[in-house]
Amino acid sequence: MPESGSDWTAYQPELLGLCRVKAEELRLLGYAEVTAEDVWRAVLAQVKGEVALYDLVARIFGLSAGQFMNYVTRNAYRAAASKGEDEPSMLV
Repeated sequence: MPESGSDWTAYQPELLGLCRVKAEELRLLGYAEVTAEDVWRAVLAQVKGEVALYDLVARIFGLSAGQFMNYVTRNAYRAAASKGEDEPSMLV
């Protein structure tokens, strides 16, 4: 068990399980291609510096479809910009 309240890496398998639950919720809302890894990356994008385990759990469960789509859209535009394209060719 981690000694520090901000050392959540030992719980990453359990956190990915929570991400699977959130991905299933998003799929039920019509976002068919969402994976647990997509949710995990979206949550980690919100994290700045060290964060407590309970905060990560709250961020996973509190991730809304709108927040997730903002993350996906932002990353699609960044990827298009890095390739020199004007607009992204595909969103989730």
